[in-house]
Amino acid sequence: SAADVHRDRHPDDLHGTQGLRGLPMPPRADARGSVGYGAGHLRCLQDAHQGDHHHPPFGQVPLQPRALYRHPRLGAGLRLSAGQQGAGGHGGPLAVRGGDGPGSGGGTAGHVTPNIALLPSLKEAGYEVFYIGSYTGIEKTLIENLDIPYYGISSGKLRRYKSFKNLTDPFRVIKGYFQARRLMRRIKPDIIFSKGGFVSVPVVLAAGHKHIPVIIHESDMTPGLANRIAIKKATKVCCNFPETIKYLPADKAVLTGSPIRQELLQGNKLAGLKLCNFTSGKPIIMVVGGSTGAVHVNEAVRKVLPELLKDYQVVHLCGKGKTDNSLNNIEGYVQFEYISEEMRDLFAISDIVISRAGANAICELLALKKPNLLIPLSANASRGDQILNAKSFQEHGYSSVLFEEDLTPESLLKAVNELYTNRQTYINAMSCLLYTSDAADDLIGVD
Repeated sequence: SAADVHRDRHPDDLHGTQGLRGLPMPPRADARGSVGYGAGHLRCLQDAHQGDHHHPPFGQVPLQPRALYRHPRLGAGLRLSAGQQGAGGHGGPLAVRGGDGPGSGGGTAGHVTPNIALLPSLKEAGYEVFYIGSYTGIEKTLIENLDIPYYGISSGKLRRYKSFKNLTDPFRVIKGYFQARRLMRRIKPDIIFSKGGFVSVPVVLAAGHKHIPVIIHESDMTPGLANRIAIKKATKVCCNFPETIKYLPADKAVLTGSPIRQELLQGNKLAGLKLCNFTSGKPIIMVVGGSTGAVHVNEAVRKVLPELLKDYQVVHLCGKGKTDNSLNNIEGYVQFEYISEEMRDLFAISDIVISRAGANAICELLALKKPNLLIPLSANASRGDQILNAKSFQEHGYSSVLFEEDLTPESLLKAVNELYTNRQTYINAMSCLLYTSDAADDLIGVD
């Protein structure tokens, strides 16, 4: 059984992540023509837009040295802060004030985490950071807990389906735009960093009105609706996937990767086992549905839980309000709505991970070399970005994928067992990429 295999493994063989810094990215051609790895070496890909628009996957993209950008208003050397998406994968931007700065974002935690990953580097560089987000998004608590000034603005979701709110939300966006303009006058930022999403739109437009330079980061394979609107006002557009370059303006594209929270690389296995009341003699599965949860994934895991617990222990992050009280106090199973600081310890104890395929989530899994089963959000409930993300990682051997349309208790159990059996194959594939730098440094160093 999986438990028997796990007992034969030396504790020091588990979850080795020392020395990793950020998301590995493809090779680059430096000024001497040599090729190296690391997000810190990836810069503008203007030359990549000339001629063929095909871009190979991770680890196979020869890049040209970056073209330096100097905003006439700021001069040389000004750096940037970071921004965040909000609910439903949407959010807003951060802003910087010549050594000081404000920021923005809103909704779920999935795009707050890149902002949090940027904060240490921003503070080290001497910037004051402000955050602009929605009134009630989960990021409000996360950011305020970090003693970052937080400003809430009115926002409206850009829906692709029929809803009465489609009639009222445009007025919320207009209100948010004028609120953002007032904040621009009050904070006087030198630069805005946006992770995209519905909260970012009024902020980016307000920054454009004030001629404040804007740096956008697109995490997914293709730009979302909010970023497509905001790109017109952007100075530079950073991206996560080489394949994204062809969708971006040639003179604005910068391949940086996605910033990873460095604390995730420093998890404590003993602390994680104690938190979950687990033993070290049985493999552990972590199920992550995102901060708002994944109903279909939660349901499938619960239906097959008795079978899973025969060979595994399961820590289940269900999402806010989505825990099941009838499953409390079951040996080998623990559930949480959401975990923040202890997430690094849960990663440290996890042998395999079941997750949605949001860009930031999969980049963290890749950085941690965690064998993973991705269950992307269905195209019926999204624009299909998670499906593209999952397919890319599957093609490169980093992930196993089970599409939501094929998700049943039986298919889930089969996929989990196959993933655990072949886990070393996935670890080897992820280990082929060298971590030599941090995408956070790249983002902050965009010129």
